[in-house]
Amino acid sequence: MSFCKEQHLNSRAANTFLRVLHNKTWEAECHTIRESMRPEVDRIFEPAERALKEGANCKEVLAVLVHSLKEVEDL
Repeated sequence: MSFCKEQHLNSRAANTFLRVLHNKTWEAECHTIRESMRPEVDRIFEPAERALKEGANCKEVLAVLVHSLKEVEDL
């Protein structure tokens, strides 16, 4: 059984369509996940950002941030 050029093109077109559809769906899903996580991420990072803007010691701020991230990881 030979595989003709038309079948090959149709197959490539179908694969391209599915890949594009998957990527658009994936990007939309990632956007939804990022938006739903934003309040939690802001809650963790805002104090560090605020402290750095106010001139706090960077090493101390980083230590607190790492501690906060470890607490979240343990949940």
